[in-house]
Amino acid sequence: MYKSGGRSISEFKFVFYNFLYIFVHYMILLAFGIFVVFSTTKQSPIWFIADKLDPNPVVDIDMIAGFFASAFVSYVFFCILLLKSFVWNLYQAIVFAIFFDPQNSSGP
Repeated sequence: MYKSGGRSISEFKFVFYNFLYIFVHYMILLAFGIFVVFSTTKQSPIWFIADKLDPNPVVDIDMIAGFFASAFVSYVFFCILLLKSFVWNLYQAIVFAIFFDPQNSSGP
């Protein structure tokens, strides 16, 4: 049992909540990836609007696109680490259930 704020939850509920947390991050990653794809191509509407607003920008648009691309790569790395921790937590919950819970099961 995991204790959180004075309340205990089972290992499988913990793994389920962890899965939901990671799922939300992967949905954010999908939306962020779509945004990066549309913002880093030269013919995108974002580049067109930025060029119309300021034809001689002080900050290079390529630098901004590079910032978004590097932020995306960093977030992908973070999501990969989240997925790794989810797999490890799932493995630990299954091992815990197999090895430490046989006394609660009733035989035939």
